[in-house]
Amino acid sequence: MTSINSLVVPTSQRYPHIVATGFTTAYLGDERSLREFIVGDYICSQIAQSKGNCLLYLINDSYDPLKYSQLRIALNKDEKMLAQFEHFCGCPIAEVPDPFGCHESYSQHFSDAFLKRLHHLDIHPVMLDTYQAYRSGYYNQFIETTLENYSQIQEAIAGEFDSLIIHDLLHMKCPKCHHMDATHIHQVVNGKVQLECNRCNTNRWYDSKELQGKLGWKLDCPARWNLYKIDVETFSKIHLAPKSTFVVAQFVSKHFYGGNIPVPVKYGVVQLDKEISYNLIKILPPIILKKLFLEHFNRDIKITKESVEHFCHRFHIQPGISYIDYIQKELPKHAIRTAARESMQAEGVSHPSEEILAFFGKRFAKFYYNKDHFIGFPNLQTLATVDTATARAARDIIVHVLSVRDEHQTEEANTHARIGEYLKDQHKAPTKVVQFIRRILGQPQGLRLSILLTLFPIDYLRIIQIALDFYTNSASDSIDENTKLALKLSKSSPWVNLTPNSISL
Repeated sequence: MTSINSLVVPTSQRYPHIVATGFTTAYLGDERSLREFIVGDYICSQIAQSKGNCLLYLINDSYDPLKYSQLRIALNKDEKMLAQFEHFCGCPIAEVPDPFGCHESYSQHFSDAFLKRLHHLDIHPVMLDTYQAYRSGYYNQFIETTLENYSQIQEAIAGEFDSLIIHDLLHMKCPKCHHMDATHIHQVVNGKVQLECNRCNTNRWYDSKELQGKLGWKLDCPARWNLYKIDVETFSKIHLAPKSTFVVAQFVSKHFYGGNIPVPVKYGVVQLDKEISYNLIKILPPIILKKLFLEHFNRDIKITKESVEHFCHRFHIQPGISYIDYIQKELPKHAIRTAARESMQAEGVSHPSEEILAFFGKRFAKFYYNKDHFIGFPNLQTLATVDTATARAARDIIVHVLSVRDEHQTEEANTHARIGEYLKDQHKAPTKVVQFIRRILGQPQGLRLSILLTLFPIDYLRIIQIALDFYTNSASDSIDENTKLALKLSKSSPWVNLTPNSISL
């Protein structure tokens, strides 16, 4: 993992230090876009530890025109909604209404959704809205400089970068049709702009004060460096190549906009298989997801279902226990302990970090192994599948377990040892009986029966005992009262309908 010590962070005494990242609120998308912000947050934390206070900025490019391809993803290819909103394509994203009717604009809808996703990862940037900044006049000095030196800037860039021509230094919104994706500046003379719009087939001169718009990307970048005094910015390797965004922006900043140039931090491209896409954020705890994206973050990475599982085998949530170890060995115990606490309304709860781990672990287990970790109502229909002798032997085991569990001073480890010792006696617990009990518990595989009987809620086991009493006709005259108790417990115990929760991300 890249250390902040390998970065040459500006040594100015200005505080706080600023790390910048960028996002266009055109759609939410899958997890690929998260790498930039995970890397930015990591760099920000490293600077804060070594050099003092540091802020993470998220520059929301809400003045960009909406593309049809972006709209299709945002609306999940809903043809009816696409027909209603496709005429907004080419307009600034911030000026498009929210298709879902819950925010002031299209941009606001997806910026809120993206911030929610980042907050889920414990990343809390300061979001700066580009559209509002332009409309508030914060970029005016850079627009004026560009208009005053339009041809000079073009010629300087072409001379420095082997005839690279940037035809439109500014992207203007057409005053007639309000789109900005098909406008072109032909000339700028004494504050007058010759603007052509291929959408509405207009070509005329405007006073620059009549026009609204934004700087082209390679000029917007150095403008914001100087506007927000950015010290470090994350870039994909594509934007750090020769003639690409960073090198051109560096030149423009130095010669025209004020000279502030941040330290670039490169992050690699993420390839994400469809099979795992949109699932990473649901099945991996934030700390693991961030480690996955931070490992060798300056290199490209291909993420597949198999590579994620392999990474989880290597990632240790505590010494000697990987995430996969936890899911396969500890999560089943946690699920049962949680149900037991809830059924007894115990005051003690596990540490929040353990609950978070269990929450994601259950989803991981379901996605990878089709395994649900919860306690459902006892499978009493299984009773009719065995002979009376087998049912009576199972009842005797449950009675013994309850007698051990009723000794409140007995610690869990001692309880487990005593139950395990009892089950070793093949005369008392033959394989057929053990398998029968596991089927009743709804746990045909997984944890050893001794662990299950140690952890399962006591009232759950009592219901099983009562059912076995009734089935084997070995109950006393109080069986009617016990049956009533079983029915009462079956309606009131929280573990009866305990299933994994779900959240929308």
